[in-house]
Amino acid sequence: MSDYELADAISKGVLEWRESPSIGAWCKERLRSVLVNELPGFSAFLPFDRRPLPDLLKKSGLPDHEIAATLIEGLEHHVDAFHAPTIYALVGLVGQYCLPSEAAQVLQRYVNRLLQRIVPSEREEWQIADIPMTVPESMCRFLYALMSDVDVRTRWRAAHAIRSMVRLGVYSVVDGLSSLYDRTSEVTYRLSSAPFYWLAARLWLMIAFDRISDETPVSLKDHGQRLLQIACDDDFPHLLIRSFAKSAAVKLVAGGVMDIDPKQRRALKNANTSPMPQKKGQRPYYNVGFDRYSYKETGRAPLSFRYRGYIALLVHFRDETFCGYRRRKIPGHGGELDCGSMGSAEQSLGMGTRAAQTAIV
Repeated sequence: MSDYELADAISKGVLEWRESPSIGAWCKERLRSVLVNELPGFSAFLPFDRRPLPDLLKKSGLPDHEIAATLIEGLEHHVDAFHAPTIYALVGLVGQYCLPSEAAQVLQRYVNRLLQRIVPSEREEWQIADIPMTVPESMCRFLYALMSDVDVRTRWRAAHAIRSMVRLGVYSVVDGLSSLYDRTSEVTYRLSSAPFYWLAARLWLMIAFDRISDETPVSLKDHGQRLLQIACDDDFPHLLIRSFAKSAAVKLVAGGVMDIDPKQRRALKNANTSPMPQKKGQRPYYNVGFDRYSYKETGRAPLSFRYRGYIALLVHFRDETFCGYRRRKIPGHGGELDCGSMGSAEQSLGMGTRAAQTAIV
């Protein structure tokens, strides 16, 4: 029987009869020494198949610090029998059972070694005090930074991620993002040497809230007054931001999620609109051609005066003048100009001497 088959048989027996008092006592007395002696067999396929060692450790009933000490002792006894993938897998398994202080100590040593490999000019300096301590706050900061990205596609994905999280019931993302509306700098989740486009972040946040107010309005129940304030903010009269904030507030009021008094209703109605009354133009704007412009509007002479010299030339044209160009081919025709078929110059031009004189007058 190979080491792996022996380890697999022991694991199956313990997992199957773990409720038995005798098996429980055996685990407390003998399992630790068995794991140290037979660790190569228990971890033969650990990088590829998580059984049987992880399941056995969970059901053994041993304290975490004893499990970590057992695995470390087994590594010391059989270090030459392990391949690199198996060693990494065992180290990762030890990390699950070691104390947090021990894990922090090992991580600090390893990080310092990696840091020395990076050129000082290429190192990133983090402000530890600016890094959030909770996962929801970190996620909100990350999404808000993505909505300020120079690539519009990245902004769209971030806004869609917010909508998806709200649809799944994660309403805390709305609370966190609302608190970031007034933020105008970001040094932790964006490149410190690049500008932070906070106007774009505000705009896409309002775009996302506008869609959320239509899909999941209950998630914005506590933020309706904030949207109303943004829509009526005359100190920051951004047209699109106020427009989407107004749209979201109107949807919340229409859906019965937010209640407002008559004064707030009038303010919401007049938000993002000009206080000046509209004035209808005196002349319609659909006219085309030369009739649309007059001498007083353009400050230029009418066509009959502007082209007076050209019209005067037509008075002196005769038939022979046009026949002198009979060798020229008419565009779009294969033949030459036929003076006989032309008739008089007055007929070919549609206007003779008398018509030209009339146009001049």
